[in-house]
Amino acid sequence: MSLTRFASLRSALAESELEYDDNFVSKSAYVKFPANNSINKNFGIPDSSKVFFLIWTTTPWTLIANRAIAVNPDLEYTTIKTIDSDGQDEHYIVSKDLAPSLLSLFENQSSISPNPSIKGIDLVNHTYYQFFDKKEYSVLPAEYVTSVSGTGLVHTAPGHGKEDYEMCLSFGIAPFSPVDEYGNFTIEAPSELVGKNVLSDGNLSVLEILKEKSSLVHQADFCHSYPLDWRTKKPIIQRSTPQWFIDVSSEKDKILKSMDSIKFVPESSKKRLEAFVKSRSQWCISRQRPWGTPIPVFYDSITDEPLMTEETVDYVIEKFANNGGSGSWWNLSTEELLPPKYLNNGRSYIKRYDTLDVWFDSGTSWTLISNMLSKDNKKFVSDVYLEGSDQHRGWFQSSLVLSYERGSKMSKSLGNVMFPSNIINGVKSDPVNYPGYGVDVLRLWVGMHDTSSDVSIGPQVISKVSLVLRKIRGTFKFLLGSLNDFSPSKIQELI
Repeated sequence: MSLTRFASLRSALAESELEYDDNFVSKSAYVKFPANNSINKNFGIPDSSKVFFLIWTTTPWTLIANRAIAVNPDLEYTTIKTIDSDGQDEHYIVSKDLAPSLLSLFENQSSISPNPSIKGIDLVNHTYYQFFDKKEYSVLPAEYVTSVSGTGLVHTAPGHGKEDYEMCLSFGIAPFSPVDEYGNFTIEAPSELVGKNVLSDGNLSVLEILKEKSSLVHQADFCHSYPLDWRTKKPIIQRSTPQWFIDVSSEKDKILKSMDSIKFVPESSKKRLEAFVKSRSQWCISRQRPWGTPIPVFYDSITDEPLMTEETVDYVIEKFANNGGSGSWWNLSTEELLPPKYLNNGRSYIKRYDTLDVWFDSGTSWTLISNMLSKDNKKFVSDVYLEGSDQHRGWFQSSLVLSYERGSKMSKSLGNVMFPSNIINGVKSDPVNYPGYGVDVLRLWVGMHDTSSDVSIGPQVISKVSLVLRKIRGTFKFLLGSLNDFSPSKIQELI
């Protein structure tokens, strides 16, 4: 089980498959969690007074899956005192640095406590009550919590956030994700939320529930950077799901050392690739898509234990070879794909439809070439990969990816691919952008660019290159015309 990003296509995504919308608008909320009154004495507050932990989130829907509140053990924390609708004192624990800016959140008169502040470490292991499942959870330490924004306390849902997942994992807290592959709440969520989408009506319903429970202190629209699926341009969510990973961290030193035997052009690209390798600890290689190379794993229908041995993989490969390729994984039954010895061993198996990340396919191309070289080293001599700088995030590719004129990568899904034949011969349906420039314009465009940096191409770029070529041709025609009937002997006579 691990945390993965899920998109509108209902598949796990890698970081390289994300784009960020810097003007995305989310519903932000300040929410209060009732603290166990054992914490009151830490702030000099009477046991009869209500004390709350105040958190801020831009994903209210994840509050359903809250399992902890994180504080920075070295930050100073204080309380804000206010009055509830019944005239009773309420105290909100927040970062001391942020307290002045948070006073405006409260409708009734509020003030910062005059009592001494305490360190975050003194809040650790105190408990609070989660308003959705009515259970008690703990405050935990986390170095990533800051007092730059929010409240200095972070709502933690290990099933829906990378830092949340990693921190809770270190404390033995299991992830909880009551959201399905469609982004809808499952039956594990409160009944009034089941079936609602977390990015639309589900999110709004959570805010309504918070209001009804008097747990919502303040809400507002918040503009920030948010990840989108680069194919559909729709927002993604993070949720914990079973996936297949390669543990890169265990082989990181070997990978970095192997780069010393590779010649990089330009040399600076080596440092960029090294940076990506150093920052990567795990590589999620599974995707949930109806196309691609299937992962040949079977699962026990009762225990969910995976079955993948050299024998089962070889048997599946043989089936692929005899039934039209890897697509037969979807067409053949589990019984047809399993070796006979596993059909009557007292266990039943099922197959799933996980496919390999396309970068995994590309990354194994060297294995194929190496195998061919060992058989006949005269036929296969490929030892160079050409790639655009954006491909540093993935494994080496066998093509140079060019940047479009607006600075984005060429992509069929974006509809911004320029085919060489269209540049040379033109497009009848679009004579403005593709009048037909001839092969020399395309050659000149290639010759004008340095492959050590991103290369731009587009109708406007090609049009400008065409003008340059016309100037060159015009200049040469003028010079040739001026040299008509010219003889070098005339220069000698002048001398």
